[in-house]
Amino acid sequence: MTNINSILKSYKIASSRIKNFGEESAKIICNFSTLKKVKNKKLILVTSLSPTPFGEGKTTTAIGLSDALNKNKKTIVCLRQPSIGPTLGWKGGATGFKRSAIVPEKLINYGLNGDFFKIETIHNLISSLIDNHVYYQSKLMINPKRITWRRVIDISDRSLRNIHIWINEKKKISYDGGFDITASSEIMAILCLSKNWIDFIKRVNNIIVAYNFKNQPVYVKDFKITNAIKILSNELLYPNAVKTKENTLCLMHGGPFSNIAHGCSSVISLNLGFKYAEYVVTECGFGSDLGFEKFMDIVSPLGFKPDCVLLCISLKSILYHNQNNKVEKKSDQISNGLKMLNQHIKLITSFGIKPIIAINKFRDDNKKLLEILVKWIKKNEIKYSFCSPELGSSSFKQLSGLVINQCKQKNNLKKIYKDDQNLKKKINIIVHNVYGLKSDAIFSKVAKEKLNKYRNLNYPVCFAKTPYSFSSDPKKLVYNPNDKLIIDDVLLANGAKLIILICGKIYRMPGLPKNPNAED
Repeated sequence: MTNINSILKSYKIASSRIKNFGEESAKIICNFSTLKKVKNKKLILVTSLSPTPFGEGKTTTAIGLSDALNKNKKTIVCLRQPSIGPTLGWKGGATGFKRSAIVPEKLINYGLNGDFFKIETIHNLISSLIDNHVYYQSKLMINPKRITWRRVIDISDRSLRNIHIWINEKKKISYDGGFDITASSEIMAILCLSKNWIDFIKRVNNIIVAYNFKNQPVYVKDFKITNAIKILSNELLYPNAVKTKENTLCLMHGGPFSNIAHGCSSVISLNLGFKYAEYVVTECGFGSDLGFEKFMDIVSPLGFKPDCVLLCISLKSILYHNQNNKVEKKSDQISNGLKMLNQHIKLITSFGIKPIIAINKFRDDNKKLLEILVKWIKKNEIKYSFCSPELGSSSFKQLSGLVINQCKQKNNLKKIYKDDQNLKKKINIIVHNVYGLKSDAIFSKVAKEKLNKYRNLNYPVCFAKTPYSFSSDPKKLVYNPNDKLIIDDVLLANGAKLIILICGKIYRMPGLPKNPNAED
């Protein structure tokens, strides 16, 4: 193990900017006024095919590619921090694989330097203050039946999804509430979208947590806790510094879920990366429909235009999206997976850039099917490279060359919709151009009412839907342009400045499997 300070020194980060958490991790103290996208610094965005139980190797590709680039170009990789709940539950850790990994794994997967706990504390402080104002029937006149702010905890516990909260049993004042996972907190999204302290505090203060008896919104700023939030969020906005096994600096900061929020690491970490490196590699959550689209429409307008986009796939992921929803080594079944791959390529291209395909290769891959896959990629004139993340940077040499060449080219990357467009127009642009569906989105009565209520807000839309399908049905694993997307509800994240579209059954609190990882 190389001491993290040695890594930071190699990036010319002054010791006065480093706050150590032991020998293996640190926080980098930022001067936010100096953080901005620097000209001639390159941003590489890693996305993937719709996810499968096998994993497409997106994080390992981001890590392995960073290590390969760092041989000749000073490179930093910016990643999200794993949530403890799913790590101890069904998902496992998120630190990469074998040689393409970040360390120390246990510290990273189980809390790192305390950011999630600070977000949890701030979030639940707000919850307790809401209930306290209701208890004392303060001048805020909060209607307990219109409290929209739920509590959070970073443990997967399905029994906490819905609970009944008694504020005052004598006066029979109560309401239905519940817990979400910490990663789904609006404060987490705000952390990752804020450029500095002022921006962060302003956004948190603008969160709408309830409505009063006059049907007027109640904001966090109404509780007059700005100083308390500043104290509790001390050091929260400073990115965490860890390293890859091959000694590339990794800035790990924030961890919003992709099927609920925008699924990208903090913009502060990206700006910090540009300050100290020539190349910054980052990834966006789930497939390109949920990850890449959200990066382009939510993060990119804050000053981040990718110079290169990688689409990670594996043969197993292609085969998974077949008619039977099973991996079977039959040549005639690869065609359905190629339909899914084609739509992911089309949606990325619709933003103004052609992706490079990174094929994560495994020892048990069927050679005949790999040949069919490569033939299809060549026919569609897409640049590609095989990678074996378990081998580390040596297997990413060819891919790094393609990336460097791509970064020299100009692209026409753009948002897919305009901020001032009608909300339904924005939604249907994504449904047609990104998800590739022929029909417009279908809105429930509740969704229609809320869209009308928020029609004057020029916020980006953020889809909360299944990551396994372009539709709102998680069972439709094969791409079909005739599938439907149903929007059941619409939520306003006023602090994060997002309009969240709920499509189908989306759990903001995961459950545990029969044999959770915690048992091991």
